[in-house]
Amino acid sequence: MSEVIRLFEVGPRDGLQNLEGDITVESKFNLIEMLRDAGLDRIEVGSFVNPKYVPQMKDTKELFSLLLDKLKGVKGLSVLVPNKKGVEIAESVGAELLNVYVSPSPAFLSENHGTFELSEVFDKYDSALENVPKESVRGYISLAFDSPFDDWDSKSVEDCLLWCSENAETVVLADTAGMATEGRMTEVIKMARKHVSMDRLALHLHEPQTKKMTFDKLLTTAYLSGIREFDSSIGGLGGCPYVPGSFGNLPTEYVVDWAEFYGIPIEQEINRSRLEAARLYAESITDTPLTERLTRFISGKLSGIRRRWIRTGA
Repeated sequence: MSEVIRLFEVGPRDGLQNLEGDITVESKFNLIEMLRDAGLDRIEVGSFVNPKYVPQMKDTKELFSLLLDKLKGVKGLSVLVPNKKGVEIAESVGAELLNVYVSPSPAFLSENHGTFELSEVFDKYDSALENVPKESVRGYISLAFDSPFDDWDSKSVEDCLLWCSENAETVVLADTAGMATEGRMTEVIKMARKHVSMDRLALHLHEPQTKKMTFDKLLTTAYLSGIREFDSSIGGLGGCPYVPGSFGNLPTEYVVDWAEFYGIPIEQEINRSRLEAARLYAESITDTPLTERLTRFISGKLSGIRRRWIRTGA
């Protein structure tokens, strides 16, 4: 029997952060409520970053307060924090689940943390998270599989893995630029297993840059390597503003269809019709045509073979 997977929805943050135009707090709240109604109980709702650089996230504080007020007793809502100030704002509004990010890429660190030195980023977060329980932290390793800046190296990836394993409950391998291959993914996951138990590892995918690579291939490779938790974004919305070639995220609808096709159970009980309603709503508030053809899993010629691999563990 196939092992259960879990979904972590990032659409309200990673999906919206790069969009121009003003998406209202009410619209963001409605989207999150619809995602929860569809069965997605773990959602990244926003970030406490400098609004000068990511203006779409300027109202996260107001949004989080509204969520706590309207959805009494709600759990599973998290926010991205880049530094101590972000942690302090999160604590001030009652956000208990924090997402942090490091990277083996010096260029990425410079754009996102203001330094080329990974050790400085570690020190900054060590101070910021001093009073935050490890169980409340989700650690992202951006550009975990390759870098468009030609500065990826396995030693720095291992340093990130070690730091995240010590400071975060869940360690997320992020293909931020959509450059992962099946071989590199297998290599990095094997490396990760030396520092992090498989039940604490997760995967974050962006749209592959080449036609030779597909979400199907990457998801299957990760699953067969032991990954059981996957980030996804409603309608495939997303993209990192500071990484060249970083396009949409893994669509939530795609991974749901992928899991169903291969007979893989999902921990959350996903209501497909409500998920589709959320996709259509996301399309309306972002003025982005989220073509169903691009967000649905379509089995390829090798899918039957992969299905047997997954079901038998071969």
